[in-house]
Amino acid sequence: MLENILYILSECSLIAGALLLPVRALFGGLTQRFCFSVSKTAIVLSALFAVLFYNKSFLDTYFSVSAGTTIVFVLTAVSAFIWLIWASKWFGTHKDHHALWFCVSALMLLLCLKLISQTTHLGVLFVLAALLFFFQYVLFSISRQSEELYHTGRKYLLISALMMGLFAAVLFVLKDQNWQYEALGDYLVQAPQNVRVFALAGIFCILFFMLGAAPFNFWLADRIAPLVMPVAMYFVLIPVLMLWVLFFRLNNTLLIGFAEHINGIYLVFGLISVLFGAVGANASRFVKKIFASVGLYQTGVLLLVASTMKPNVFPASMIYMELYLYVLLGIYICLYAIKTSGEYANNLSAFKGLASARPYIGGAFVFLVLMLIGLPPFALFLTQFTMLMTVAKYPLIVYTVLLGCVMMVPVYLKIVQTVCFLPREKNFDRSDFITYVGLIVYFVLLVLISVKPQYILFQETILSAGM
Repeated sequence: MLENILYILSECSLIAGALLLPVRALFGGLTQRFCFSVSKTAIVLSALFAVLFYNKSFLDTYFSVSAGTTIVFVLTAVSAFIWLIWASKWFGTHKDHHALWFCVSALMLLLCLKLISQTTHLGVLFVLAALLFFFQYVLFSISRQSEELYHTGRKYLLISALMMGLFAAVLFVLKDQNWQYEALGDYLVQAPQNVRVFALAGIFCILFFMLGAAPFNFWLADRIAPLVMPVAMYFVLIPVLMLWVLFFRLNNTLLIGFAEHINGIYLVFGLISVLFGAVGANASRFVKKIFASVGLYQTGVLLLVASTMKPNVFPASMIYMELYLYVLLGIYICLYAIKTSGEYANNLSAFKGLASARPYIGGAFVFLVLMLIGLPPFALFLTQFTMLMTVAKYPLIVYTVLLGCVMMVPVYLKIVQTVCFLPREKNFDRSDFITYVGLIVYFVLLVLISVKPQYILFQETILSAGM
């Protein structure tokens, strides 16, 4: 009994933090600083307990914990910790927005994502997906600064409800079966065709909706620009790794018997996502929407690589995605430092002359944008090259990914031109000390990764055996 309690200390830390905040609010004295302090402490404790019991889980029937899932969770927890540090800066300048429900949602979302990546049961996944969609809707409510965002939040809630209805229909059709991934996969191979097609179609719709693959990304792609900075940062950074663990776990268990049939599905949705991501990024003038489109493009790249159904694709893809998200994290740190009259810049025209006015912030921003191109000697090139080498026998996929890189170059160069070469039109606020300290630490780690890439490539063995 004591062992089981120890194994769930990671989850209990997040739950305790989420419960403490509203209880404290009931008795008064709740401040934004207290909210973020409790949230960050809960995340640190959760990560520490996850490392201590890295391959142990309570309720083995429903969850499977391994070194691979643990390392992905720890990386996500670190990103969430940094996310909350900079989110507190936004709330510090927007006193009319209380941080209570933002912090509660952040902890509950991290808990849901952790369990989603570890579950091996379709019924449990249904409950966790419903909680995930609900708390993401709560984040939308924080951004209700206009009628447009109000309708976007309601649209997301409606679409989520429809997806959960489809998910429930799949479970109803499979109600007489064992909902464990592997057992369900064995059943679907032998099931009647109409049952098999309906179940797989429903699972793919839910999966692509959660991943944000095109065209299931439409609820966010056109509406992310007006989202407040902490909410926009969450959607492009925090859920990504954990949801890709779910994707590959489903492919290695429930969907493994259909590998020869579903690779075409991944190829099609990967191509659509790459195309929509590249076109959306080049067509937008809003920075947050540009980087959301870059995320859609990266989703398409991973789907294209996954379409080969090769066993060594998962670790290479995850390492590539980890480094991409690390670059994006640095970009968002820079975005938090770019303000005019107390307002964070969003329209690309607001970045004109940034390099001359704030050379350190502008230089860091431009450097990280150029890294996204994936050219040598930048660190992202190595992980992209390693990933493409795993699918070198599929020239169509390699050429498509490279073509996508070329399609993304104009938007990156447009950002560089705006920041470095266009005359300044507005004055930029002075950045605070913590931003410069954060960027220094960030670039020290980036240099370390570039000089010693084995520090990230060592995960390949862990991830290969850990899912």
